[in-house]
Amino acid sequence: MTFLPLVLVVIACATMVALPPLHPAQLWAIVWALAVGAYALRLLPYANLGTRAQLLIGGASLGFVGGTLTGERLGRRVLSRFRAHRQAPRETDIRLAAMIVLAATLLGLSGFLVQAVRAYGLRAALVSSPAVRLAVHTGTFHITIKYIYAAVAASALCGACAAIGPHRRRWALATGVAVVSTYFATGRATVVLATVAALSAYALARPRLPSMRSFILGASIVATIALGVFTLGGSLIGKTLNNGELAGINSALVRHPLLRPVALPYLYVSAPVAAFGLEVSLADHLPHFYGCASFGYVCSILHHAGLHVPSFPEVRPFTAAPLPWNTYTSLEAPLLDGGAWMVIPAAAMAGIVLGALWLAARERKLLALLIYAVLVPSIMTAAGSNDFTAPFLLGAVLIVISTVL
Repeated sequence: MTFLPLVLVVIACATMVALPPLHPAQLWAIVWALAVGAYALRLLPYANLGTRAQLLIGGASLGFVGGTLTGERLGRRVLSRFRAHRQAPRETDIRLAAMIVLAATLLGLSGFLVQAVRAYGLRAALVSSPAVRLAVHTGTFHITIKYIYAAVAASALCGACAAIGPHRRRWALATGVAVVSTYFATGRATVVLATVAALSAYALARPRLPSMRSFILGASIVATIALGVFTLGGSLIGKTLNNGELAGINSALVRHPLLRPVALPYLYVSAPVAAFGLEVSLADHLPHFYGCASFGYVCSILHHAGLHVPSFPEVRPFTAAPLPWNTYTSLEAPLLDGGAWMVIPAAAMAGIVLGALWLAARERKLLALLIYAVLVPSIMTAAGSNDFTAPFLLGAVLIVISTVL
């Protein structure tokens, strides 16, 4: 298991040298190199990553990187036909859109909290108790929880306003409000994703892209925020090292006091890679979902309309003990939709779309800039889960489109 980490590190280093900060190929390569590198340390009793799984991960990474470069070339041709010019985002349009979406976020959050408080009490709503989290997953708040779509959109819109408009401190505060509002949706990762969307919009909306030094500093800040959210937030809701499966596993992460603080972050980063390896080993015996793994919400609508379509659960089955886990990287959906042969083409297609958006964002096309910023979290989490077709991100994209156009 030394070949794959080395390949991914080489790809990551090449993208950092050859491509500008925030390029989709760069983001993908970095997160996959970190995740597979963490898995390769084998600090937990993971099963071996099979040859086919390694080939799929390596091939998908090359496919995504190649796809982004292809998307850039295709996007350049399209923009040239329309005589594309570099234009600064229209400040009045984006400010109005940001105010509307932020107001919708706060209104939706109020509705969600009122419903949660009436059902489970004030403390349960504020600390995201197990009862509230279960209610969210089972659909009790299926209407009010969708305020999160507006919250992510508002994070990107306000982040862009903080970069280009007057009253930047006020817009920075508004960005913080939008990001913090996602905490109540019970998903700790959502806070990090909204932060990434906000910072990406801020960086892209500035007259110049950040330097590599600033990019690395920003990435370090995001990593620190993520660590704080998952550790401090986990302690609030009872997800700690002592309360989980890791406490009963004899490993260096548990035995050494200096490593215990990073035990849970290590698990979150590396476990999806191990889980994907197990899933690939069983792929020949798993049913195909024919697109419903990638677009489960669409299939759910079709199912309620009376059509016979595969049903794909929102909460994935867990791997077996001693380390139960239920996210299988972004490569899981194409694997389940059509088999191993779909994994690399699906990654390449995602790269083409994001590469084209990236080019338009670099050309300071307002809509593309905001859409790309909203979708950056899907690239940053690609080694952990499939957020490319996540309803809350696609919903945020639709909100951005409807308010900016």
